Amino acid sequence: MKAVSKKRQDQLKEYYALVVKLSRWCHNRSELSGARPTEWQAGFRVVPHHILGRRGKQLLNPFNIIMVTHTEHTAIHEERSPYTKEQLLEIVKTLRIKQGFKVNNA
Repeated sequence: MKAVSKKRQDQLKEYYALVVKLSRWCHNRSELSGARPTEWQAGFRVVPHHILGRRGKQLLNPFNIIMVTHTEHTAIHEERSPYTKEQLLEIVKTLRIKQGFKVNNA
């Protein structure tokens, strides 16, 4: 098993706190459809989808994370989603600005 660096451990703590905050703000409903998760695989919780991946600063960028159901997440990764990356980014941008995030801080 590969060791996790101290820097990455610190990033992950911040990341998990951000995911909890985002899931509370969306009231455990998909930010795409408004649906409540019904899948046991994700513990009946919405899951974060990183639109542009999780490398570097993208891991902690709230404008790169959309909270979705497990089913929606699977569809996005299997390219069965009706949304393009650009559309997802626009949806997230609108939501995060309403939540008080600043675009230049992302």
